[in-house]
Amino acid sequence: MQSAYHNIYGAHCIGFRVELGISLKPNDSIFYMMYNDEPPHTRGSLTHGHTKGAVGFDKTDGFWLVHSTPKFPYPKSEGYTFPHNGDVYGQTFLCVSLNYDMLDILGSVFLYSYPTVYDSQLPNSYFRENPNMVSILTGRQNRVKQEPWFDETLLLSKGRHNFRCFAKSAEFHKDLYDGWLSSRLKYELLVETWQNGRGDIGSNCSVGYKVFNIQEITFKDTETVQFSTHKDHSKWAVSRPGGNWVCIGDINRQVIKKEIL
Repeated sequence: MQSAYHNIYGAHCIGFRVELGISLKPNDSIFYMMYNDEPPHTRGSLTHGHTKGAVGFDKTDGFWLVHSTPKFPYPKSEGYTFPHNGDVYGQTFLCVSLNYDMLDILGSVFLYSYPTVYDSQLPNSYFRENPNMVSILTGRQNRVKQEPWFDETLLLSKGRHNFRCFAKSAEFHKDLYDGWLSSRLKYELLVETWQNGRGDIGSNCSVGYKVFNIQEITFKDTETVQFSTHKDHSKWAVSRPGGNWVCIGDINRQVIKKEIL
């Protein structure tokens, strides 16, 4: 395994920045939405979900970017750039390419996760085929109003890979990982989330499938590369040996996150 120490603003990363900038650059005929619990220029909402990402589609296909970086991406009117706050801690990015028929299925996930949408474009030609997205972006019904307060949705990528999306509403009132995910997957989980806030939740060995907080990351073949969870803003989980699950997502293991998403 090889490691790299290049700054995301440096010459080595120009290709990455250009490609991502092109992907996030909309035109007037496509659907897009950007959401972040810490928007670029305004304060976040404690009643909305703790979730960050961007979606872009034309009538053929599109993408869903799930990430952990506050204040990213900037609104369409400001052009593409990566915020400097994003290089202070470790972050995660997962970008999934999807066919157009997955767009409103993705919308059903957002009815549970209730994202803070700060920039979007919903052309009229998308209304009839995407009622969930219409509900989210027009405020008709932008979140679930009745049980069940959690949802598991299957998305099929353009590459024919299945992605399981787990989403919960504020009314779920449990930690996502030890209150649902470990028992649903039937594996013990190692979880990396932000542990610098108030009300951090400790490892839970009292449930049937235990959930352990990761304290430090060390790479086997490059032991000089290691960092504490307190330097890592990413959100992910892996199953213990014997399982094949990798989870990339949005939410921290903190008491307040039981009440939001």
